[in-house]
Amino acid sequence: LLIVGAGGHAASVAEVALSAGYAIRGFVDSRRAGESMLGFPVVDDDAMLSTSESALHVAIGDNAARARLFSHIAGRWGTERLPPLVHASASVSRFATLGPGTV
Repeated sequence: LLIVGAGGHAASVAEVALSAGYAIRGFVDSRRAGESMLGFPVVDDDAMLSTSESALHVAIGDNAARARLFSHIAGRWGTERLPPLVHASASVSRFATLGPGTV
């Protein structure tokens, strides 16, 4: 899983992803490329997104920016790469529908 963003919301998403059994490949954020976050590398946006076939999760705290980037990624690669993430301890109704990229 590549987590797009490298801030506080991304750290929370990483916790959920790990509890759900995902292996995190890194965080994608051009402003922090070359750094490390939670022991995972932070890489440049275009380089990693364009060459990887990993699942993605947009984890930017700003709702409007997150929605724009989600739409861009979904338009470019489809929603198959944007799975919903559910923490292992979460209780989800059997009547609930979790859309692409939800956490």
